[in-house]
Amino acid sequence: MVLALNGAGIKWCWHYLVLALSGTSITWFWHYLVLALSGTGITWCWHYLVLALPGASIKWFWHYLVLALNGSGITWY
Repeated sequence: MVLALNGAGIKWCWHYLVLALSGTSITWFWHYLVLALSGTGITWCWHYLVLALPGASIKWFWHYLVLALNGSGITWY
């Protein structure tokens, strides 16, 4: 997934993905996943992603994810 999206920061991202899957260091994982996917801090997008993960604000998350995937609305990240 990371390779498909950007190919940057793979080593760090997967290191933290393993931690996330084991139920630890979730916060650090998302911090590094942001870096891996874009190399920049896309704070608002990940704010909504974090809300989506525990089951809150799913609708908003997918709205922003669609904007991210189709490459439009970058400023809305």
